Amino acid sequence: MVQRFPETECQKRKLRFRPVPDDCLLRRDTDTLRNLRDVIVFIFLKNGSGGWYYIKSVHGDRVEGYVLSEDMWNHMPISLSSVLRYY
Repeated sequence: MVQRFPETECQKRKLRFRPVPDDCLLRRDTDTLRNLRDVIVFIFLKNGSGGWYYIKSVHGDRVEGYVLSEDMWNHMPISLSSVLRYY
């Protein structure tokens, strides 16, 4: 899996929006993440962090994908159980 790649010009324009937690689906709805592939979502984690996440695949409790940081998508797998809300 590629470790990092640049954000596209379209993504730079569209992903400046930051949803608020009240706009997002709750933890109990995170099982729907299992059905997503090659989709960008905004994820709030239980540790208080949050950001745009490009989901590549979900296997068990592990979400494989990339987090957007300073115009770059960086590979960062996360635990599905660590997701608090998503948009």
